[in-house]
Amino acid sequence: MFDLQWTDEAIKAYKNIEKQSNKIRSKKQKKKSSKQEGLFKQINKTLKHLKINPRHLGLKTHPYSSLEHPWPIFITCSS
Repeated sequence: MFDLQWTDEAIKAYKNIEKQSNKIRSKKQKKKSSKQEGLFKQINKTLKHLKINPRHLGLKTHPYSSLEHPWPIFITCSS
């Protein structure tokens, strides 16, 4: 298992998203999760995979065809 190192900015952003997702859920008592709550769940899942196995298949990135890439090269890791 790997140890994640957090910057101060990352901690603030994580806590902010967590607070927003909890506030929306408790305020509206909704059965369906909000966008903020869904984002928080995705972040938690990604961090869990990253901590257990940084080479997890769910962590692979892909280029977006709808966005112009700011750099002319790509670096990929193949196993």
